[in-house]
Amino acid sequence: MSVAPISSEHLTRLFHAAAEVVEQRDLHEVLLTIMTTARELTGASHAAIGVVGTHGGLRDFLHTGLDEKTVESIGNHPVGVGLLGAITDTTGVTRLERAADHSQAAGYPDGHPAMGSFIGVALRAGDRVFGNLYLTDKEGGFDEADELTVAALAAVGGAAASTAELRERLGELALTEDRERIARDVHDGVIQDIFAIGLGLQNAATRSSGEDLRSQVGNAVVKLNDCIGSLRSVIYDLRHSVRPSDFATEISDLIEE
Repeated sequence: MSVAPISSEHLTRLFHAAAEVVEQRDLHEVLLTIMTTARELTGASHAAIGVVGTHGGLRDFLHTGLDEKTVESIGNHPVGVGLLGAITDTTGVTRLERAADHSQAAGYPDGHPAMGSFIGVALRAGDRVFGNLYLTDKEGGFDEADELTVAALAAVGGAAASTAELRERLGELALTEDRERIARDVHDGVIQDIFAIGLGLQNAATRSSGEDLRSQVGNAVVKLNDCIGSLRSVIYDLRHSVRPSDFATEISDLIEE
């Protein structure tokens, strides 16, 4: 069977779509962009991505094309059984004239409309599957060009998803290391200074009196004020290490402090 040619216009749209996928930095946004662009490029009426969980089922389900009333009537999202789960273990693209024709099709839950033409593909990076892309109900059915389009998006999407996940993990690691650094600063600096001041006050209370005692207490107060300043600085670093900020927010925070 010969493959239907892809027009130069369609190829250009595919390149732009792939670039848009790669530009996303958040894993959720990567998957969302793959789903919406795949629907636009193929002309599918409905599109969805099932996010694969640790144990192989679907832990999340993104979709577009169904109205809110239908979504409410369906209820809970799919968990990855039947045809939707089979895509996880399938290499290449699955294309069907009717979704119900697949050997592992499990039927539809109450309230779910029957689906006609179907394309499904796993989003992979090496052996890792991040999710499955599902497209249904294209008028006239999907063709070989749609299959090539979806395969290309899945390849780009798998790499983009892997990169986005790695970026998120590095961000979490950096945040953890930053928290550990701040904890060390508190322990090694502020707490030890306060402890030393406490020892000095205890010594002054037992050995000094009159003006000498007042002088040592005054010095301790100055040192405690310095410690408070250091502690405020540490708290400020901690607050700003856990959330992004802009200039206006930082000024507002400083005024509040």
